[in-house]
Amino acid sequence: AEWRVCALNQSAFVSVKRGHVAAGACGTKPGSRLVRNVLVVHEQYPQALGCDRRLLSLIQLLQSRGRSVSLLYRRDASLSQQSPPIAALAARLNVQDFHPEHTHTCIQPPPALYRYTSAAQLAALASQGWFELIL
Repeated sequence: AEWRVCALNQSAFVSVKRGHVAAGACGTKPGSRLVRNVLVVHEQYPQALGCDRRLLSLIQLLQSRGRSVSLLYRRDASLSQQSPPIAALAARLNVQDFHPEHTHTCIQPPPALYRYTSAAQLAALASQGWFELIL
C-alpha cells in the first residue's frame, strides 16, 4: 500500500518570515505565530501502562507549550487495550475530521495520527517537511 496526501491538503502552503506566517492556507493568518510541529514515534498504540501514560503526559506538555503534536505508532492494540480509545486520542491531538482508516491509508497534515505500515510510507511522510522535531 502506498500513502497519499489527503485531498484536503493538496493546495496547502505557508510562507514564513522570522517565525511568523507571512501568507498561507489551511486557516493560517498572516502575522500569526508559527506553530512548531512535533512527531512522536512510538512502538505501539498507547495502552493503560505507566510508560504510555508518561508518553501522553509528554504530548500534553508539548501542546501546552504551543506545539502541534502528531503520533506515529507501529503496532496496533486491540480496542479493549487502547487507552485512550482512538477517537479520544485523535481529539486529544486536535486532529480535524478524524477517520480511523486514514491512520494507515493517507498522509494527513499535522496534527495527525499515523499507523506505520512500511518504510515507503515513512519516507512519504518525511518528504512533506512538516515536522521540525521528531521524538
